[in-house]
Amino acid sequence: MLAIYFILYIIAFIVNSFIYKKKLNSVNIIISLWCIASILSMFGFYGMFIPNTTTYIYILIFLITFEIFSFIFYKVIKKGEIKKETTKEETKEKKLEEDINWKLMNVAMIICIIIMAYFAFIGLKILLTEGGLSSVRDAWLGKEIANTKVQLLLSIVVFSLGTAIGIYSVLEYVEHKKIKVSLILYFIFLLEIIFATATRGKIVYFAGIIVIALLDKYENNLKGLIKENKKIIIFLAIMFLIVFIVTLQRNLSGGGFLYNIYAYFIGSIHLLGQYLKQPETYLLTSQNYLYGQVLISGFVYPITFIMRLFGMKIMAGIYIVNEVTQKYIPVSNVTTMNNNVTFLYSALRDFGVLGLIIYPMILAFFLMKFYNKKEKEKTLYSKAMYDFFLINAIFLLFDFKFSDPSTIWTFLFIYIFYKLTPNKIKEIKSKMIEITKLREKK
Repeated sequence: MLAIYFILYIIAFIVNSFIYKKKLNSVNIIISLWCIASILSMFGFYGMFIPNTTTYIYILIFLITFEIFSFIFYKVIKKGEIKKETTKEETKEKKLEEDINWKLMNVAMIICIIIMAYFAFIGLKILLTEGGLSSVRDAWLGKEIANTKVQLLLSIVVFSLGTAIGIYSVLEYVEHKKIKVSLILYFIFLLEIIFATATRGKIVYFAGIIVIALLDKYENNLKGLIKENKKIIIFLAIMFLIVFIVTLQRNLSGGGFLYNIYAYFIGSIHLLGQYLKQPETYLLTSQNYLYGQVLISGFVYPITFIMRLFGMKIMAGIYIVNEVTQKYIPVSNVTTMNNNVTFLYSALRDFGVLGLIIYPMILAFFLMKFYNKKEKEKTLYSKAMYDFFLINAIFLLFDFKFSDPSTIWTFLFIYIFYKLTPNKIKEIKSKMIEITKLREKK
């Protein structure tokens, strides 16, 4: 199996480098992460249980499907676009799209900071009295800092809104070297999230967006990237330090920093292996298929949650999956894990083995859709949509991020801010006036 993975990876890397005209492209990044994680898991480092052959076959089905359909959609979508020289009108439109409403973003970010201040204060109090971020994390998961309903509202509205603003602010700095007030406010917002939830996810996402944006701008020219972005490199180093501190505070099984890194990044493959060794126990049989319920959970979760408040017995697919994945199970004789079981579990719960084809097909379509749009328009909006989709696609190694309502709402807020630019508002008002005049004439 090791030889198969190694050979297929080398072939895919060379082919993708040729197709997308650069070695460090989105398809290569995703395939590299999965192949490296899978190969490392085969050695059973730190005494972790080695997954069975079925686990590696399923991963191969996903990777091959993703590779093939990424190429197909890349060609089809690119061919479907009208190729023409940029006219003055198009250039003007691109300027309109860059005219972001930063004042509105600042106000929204301040509101998010005010809301999170209360929960950050509670978390900070726990940190100081009990002396560790692990205590803060336990308190957040135990609903001591905020109950389930409040956590859902924070996740969907506050976290998503803040993330959308943060993405725009980061891209503005990377593209134009302008530090907007919203970027400073977002960093304060991140600190509040750390104190309230003790999570590393938002920090890693933020750092990932920065790295993706830099690599995209400099077209993988690492020498030029480092030379012209020393301040950002220092900032990334600070963020890495924060993640390092949080990781030490939330030390897993007392195994040290490297053990924790391995467990969090490779452990998901080991956890998936444990699930596949006992398919009946973890509901991976045909009798338990959800037929797309997980796939659309990000859209319907808020709706089902409201319906449940009125006493209706209905659950979103991701909630059904969480009932299984939230339980801790051993991945070694000393380590137990939960949740991070890769997105393949969601695919299998939805459609069985067929899900290993359906999910990567959809993933490949949207990745290429956003990629081609970004390459064609080169606006903050198109870059924000592509970069956020890619970072979520990268983290599919942990779980199905697109079933999280906060992910879907972040896309929605990115779109809303694009539509609420000053010139877009004027454009909408102008169209409304024209419609009114036409109606009056009739």
